[in-house]
Amino acid sequence: MSLWDLEYWPTLKLRHNLDVMHIEKNIGDNLLGTILKMDSKNKDNLNARFDIAKNNLNVLKHLQLAKKDKDDYYEWPEAPYALSRELARAFCKFLQELRFPYGYASNFAKCLKEEMKRGINVNLDLFALGCSPDFRVKKYTTCIVSGVRFSTTSRDANKKTQNSGIMLTSARNPINSDHSDYFGTLEEIICLQYHDNRSVVIFKGDWFMQGKDWIKNDGYFKSIIVGKLAKMDDDYILAT
Repeated sequence: MSLWDLEYWPTLKLRHNLDVMHIEKNIGDNLLGTILKMDSKNKDNLNARFDIAKNNLNVLKHLQLAKKDKDDYYEWPEAPYALSRELARAFCKFLQELRFPYGYASNFAKCLKEEMKRGINVNLDLFALGCSPDFRVKKYTTCIVSGVRFSTTSRDANKKTQNSGIMLTSARNPINSDHSDYFGTLEEIICLQYHDNRSVVIFKGDWFMQGKDWIKNDGYFKSIIVGKLAKMDDDYILAT
């Protein structure tokens, strides 16, 4: 199957605007989830095995479920690409020790260690927050958050590519489950320093007006009139 065969292809407004980064990420997540047999990302599931038999895929005959006895009991053949527990641990250790250039795969080691340190980190983080931040703050013109680079408007002023746009989705109203999206530009990147070398990065933004007179939504894109700024009670958001 090619991209042109997809059902939603004729309705795409910008057919050439494919997000390569997210496509590669989804494929990578599904590949790792399958060989490591992760429940949330594993594509080698019961439905996939039944589809093999249903579509008579002879090339994958060794993966078809073998029915046992008269009851609905099937034997699950182990896939040759699925790693054993020992190999999975060795693979994760290998990933944890990898070193990449700045900005590439920066979350590998962090994600692999997260579960092991979750309990103690919570207590230390709460303690650091309770001590309040240092009154001396650091300011930057650019930073990377979750693999995405953000820059202030002053840094983007003379560049063709812009990374100074920010968005905030408000909390849902418990009565009508409604929420609002706020759009703005990044003016300052501030790093608050806490106890034990912990830090929190916050963004100061200029926020545009809300409402149907200022934001147009055609079902594909949101167009924002940037001629007037909104008056906000708080211009700061967490860099997440």
